[in-house]
Amino acid sequence: MSNASDTFTRTENPLASGWSTLTGFTALKADGANALGGTVNSENWSIWTNTPFGPDQFSEVVMNTVPSVSGVGGGPSARGSTSQGNGYLLYIDIADIRVYKTVNGSFTLLGAIVSLTPTSGHRYRLTGTGSATVTLDGYDNDTLVLSRSDASSPHTSGQPGIHTYSNSGNPSWSSWKSDQSAPFLQAEGATVANTTGSLSPTIPTHQADDIIVVAAVFWGPNTAGDAAQIPTPTNYTLLGVQVGQPAAANRDGWSALFWRRVTGAGTTVTLTRGASWDTGNDTCFGARAYVIRGCRTTGDPFEDSQNTGPHTTANQAFAALTVLNTSRLAVQFGNSMDNAAFAMTSSGWATGTEDNDGTGTDCSFQTARKGEISTNTSADTATVSAPAQGAYAFHGVVFIPPAFILGADGSASGTGTVASVSRAIAGVVGGAVGVAVALAVAASLVLGTASATGAATVFGVGASLFTAVGSSDGLASVTGFSQIIFPTVGSSAGTATVDGISAAIASVVGSSEGTATVLGSSTMLITSVFSSDGTAVVLGVGEAVQAFSRGGVSVSVHFMRAGRVR
Repeated sequence: MSNASDTFTRTENPLASGWSTLTGFTALKADGANALGGTVNSENWSIWTNTPFGPDQFSEVVMNTVPSVSGVGGGPSARGSTSQGNGYLLYIDIADIRVYKTVNGSFTLLGAIVSLTPTSGHRYRLTGTGSATVTLDGYDNDTLVLSRSDASSPHTSGQPGIHTYSNSGNPSWSSWKSDQSAPFLQAEGATVANTTGSLSPTIPTHQADDIIVVAAVFWGPNTAGDAAQIPTPTNYTLLGVQVGQPAAANRDGWSALFWRRVTGAGTTVTLTRGASWDTGNDTCFGARAYVIRGCRTTGDPFEDSQNTGPHTTANQAFAALTVLNTSRLAVQFGNSMDNAAFAMTSSGWATGTEDNDGTGTDCSFQTARKGEISTNTSADTATVSAPAQGAYAFHGVVFIPPAFILGADGSASGTGTVASVSRAIAGVVGGAVGVAVALAVAASLVLGTASATGAATVFGVGASLFTAVGSSDGLASVTGFSQIIFPTVGSSAGTATVDGISAAIASVVGSSEGTATVLGSSTMLITSVFSSDGTAVVLGVGEAVQAFSRGGVSVSVHFMRAGRVR
């Protein structure tokens, strides 16, 4: 996955150092502190070409000087093509914000113009996701201010960048950054419902590693006793908990989400009825499938799920959601047991397409989402219509992106450093793996180089495999999470065993001076002989810094909030 940033602390005209000019446009420039139009009263558009980006991306600028007159403006761009003059841009004017699509340099406005007063110091971000239909979301700081879509020959590739139509130095941008996008709602299926028998909603087009979410409801007011919960479909997992109506015993209805990660196209789902359910025209069993793309590829694809409901009156609130790191997608799944006109909206949330089925007492499904977020969401009030009977519920989920490594230079004696909480490498080069130096929730793969001959590989959380070669005859390996065994062949007598996580002392005879001591889960001092020039720096969930030198390895650990593996 790709990422890039620039603070423009150089003088450069045209803007170079990783940037290229979009065909048919003039270039931006750097004045030592900001990026701005290189040519006044002209369309300036530069895109980042130093790092190839996939199609699902975001581009973000921090505004310094604001537009001074109408007709002057600009902002971040996505999917720009240097060879064709194609792309999408978020355009901030003196009093509004809008999204444009360009084809061969010709501008087309997508959707309506939204009133907005630009502010110096604010972050303005454009995300572009999807293929057959491209979704374009515009943000002021982390507030979604508009959402547009393009299904008419959309741009399916390109690079992030900045566009500016300038007038005597404004607007200008003090910084820019881009990254692969957060997970996104790729597709919404059609609602199906019946009053007897099983359900098989069609899953929209999907691919390997997509997350399928199936929303389902049952309403049967004449069910005897307490209606059974909606059975979990084969190969799916209940996401969160089911919401019953009424909330206590003798429930007549349920609302639920189920999920699975798919290995490729052609995935299906069949929902069976609960054993005690009523049937007939006074009931409804309905479901709808969604495709979420861009999530982590192992473990749970979400970090929080919360529900509210059952609601029987209009305009109730979503559940507040906890967001642990950057580039998250929050989705509120609205499920109604008996409602043919759900009509869900909420300020600051982009809503999906409502879909209903009038079978029996009817049912309805709709989503609201916030993409590219890094802060918790609030218990925002939703505008929805009340059901005729039954109830509705909101199922909120925070989806997380894949883990990846940032910043290692790959040289034999090089240093790889990750410098923020949100970009952490979980793993240890040349030491033990434990609580103090924790693997992130499902770290996929961490590679590190301690010396020209030293390499380390870490897989997973619950069971780790660590292999380090410090010299032609030195081998160290770690297996497991709670038990670590270090056989070291530095001499015929050099062995040590460490059992447990919280407290351990290990003695390793790698040479006459080689010893290793591990104290507790948060302090480690390891001294051994590996090489004379290898250095590795790793910032993990518990920030770990390891310095390799002849005769010694030291590890100091400082705890901070768990972060996304990047």
